[in-house]
Amino acid sequence: MIDQGTNSNVLGFSYVNDPLDRIFINAEFIPDDFSPDEREYEGYAQQQYYVNLIADTMRHEAIHALGSPDDYFYLRVDTEGNLEDVESSIARIEYHILTGNMLSEKFVYLCKTYFMTNPVYKAYNIESLLIPSTLYQIFKRDDYLRMIFLINNPDTLSLIIRDLAKRSKFPHG
Repeated sequence: MIDQGTNSNVLGFSYVNDPLDRIFINAEFIPDDFSPDEREYEGYAQQQYYVNLIADTMRHEAIHALGSPDDYFYLRVDTEGNLEDVESSIARIEYHILTGNMLSEKFVYLCKTYFMTNPVYKAYNIESLLIPSTLYQIFKRDDYLRMIFLINNPDTLSLIIRDLAKRSKFPHG
């Protein structure tokens, strides 16, 4: 599911462990008067916006369908319907960690599991590591924790996949 700043916009969903790995896209968010006519130059930007939203939603839901059930953080989309870039996404995630807005039950569980299984943090009280300012410093410096978060969060993994695909040197057409 892609969040456009509110939790009310459900653009897609999937069921974890669905034997058919199905994803569902909500086409209701496309306006009734939308015309996908490529010849209509004025409508091109609007067409790209919806194509980009659907593409990012499909990647996100495919990640859920393949077994990553938890959404730790939803990324923003820009005016063209694309997920924000990696650098902006990480900066916003760090800001939310610092301000304590990332301390959802799922995110805390992911961090606790990481801290309990990493010998580097054995001498520390886990609760003290979850203080927002401390967790922020750890997230900025511990590349492995950052990587675990980024590849376990469907939106950030979708973004990584999209950016890697754009950078590929595969021949087109």
